[in-house]
Amino acid sequence: SPVELIFDRGVGDLFVVRVAGNVADESQIATIEYGAEHLGTPLLVVLGHTGCGAVGAACKGGHLPGHLPALIQRIQPAVEKARAVAVTPDKLVPTAIQANVWLQIEEIVFQSGIVREKLKDGSLQVVGGVYDLEKGTVTWLGTHPSLDGLISKAETAEKESALARAAR
Repeated sequence: SPVELIFDRGVGDLFVVRVAGNVADESQIATIEYGAEHLGTPLLVVLGHTGCGAVGAACKGGHLPGHLPALIQRIQPAVEKARAVAVTPDKLVPTAIQANVWLQIEEIVFQSGIVREKLKDGSLQVVGGVYDLEKGTVTWLGTHPSLDGLISKAETAEKESALARAAR
């Protein structure tokens, strides 16, 4: 679904990064940083959707051709979290879709100093949501429940990495 229609906005009103499984790898994070740093984007929405084929494939497992395993590998930690809490097999994919939204927010915050600084100074907000393809509605998940801890953990890891590089 076109995001502009979901949020009732015109073309060019939203800075949209689309990728299967809403994974946040280096290119997507760089694009997010561009939006936050150069365009002044005040809100980052990590939006999963019901019936996500990439998350479904990660839940199903098995052999995939081409570069698809690299995509699924980025979703797999969310699937493992979902397996631990999904009460029935039919709840696995929906639970994994939500867990994947949280996982990708974690990746963005952990990997991007620009995003962390914008979050800390209040010029950027990051929220998660899941778009229901059948109903045409978004279920808002809000901010990551451990956002402050993620920021702190990422900054500590970044400092330790810099110290290790300096010691070499």
